[in-house]
Amino acid sequence: MDIAARHPFTASCFVSGSNGAFVSCQPTPALPTTGFETVIQNVNISLNQDTGSVQPVVTELADSTAGGFFQFLVPMFTQSQGGTGQWIGDQPSVIYLCSDVVNPLQYSTLFNSGSATVTCTVSEYTVSLP
Repeated sequence: MDIAARHPFTASCFVSGSNGAFVSCQPTPALPTTGFETVIQNVNISLNQDTGSVQPVVTELADSTAGGFFQFLVPMFTQSQGGTGQWIGDQPSVIYLCSDVVNPLQYSTLFNSGSATVTCTVSEYTVSLP
């Protein structure tokens, strides 16, 4: 049974990039900015090769607050899909984000060449602060 004060939600984003790009997107809906603590419970990422030879180099979630910078690296695993490249990252987690967010939660990936589409989904809940 879940605690009544928890408010679960899922946020996601989708982005395309080409020519060995560093691409970023902000999962929506956005995290509450005041009066809540957010706990990320799972991060799911898929990187799909559209053209060329795509290899993920680094994949992360990042956030900054008045108290510091948060960076969470997500490992990616190769999948086969009809002769094209696909990478999946699924990471259970317990990441606490403060309510004093300076920059919103952001997903970023860097790949070496070609073009690709990326989807990032985070499952989380918020707790009202006193």
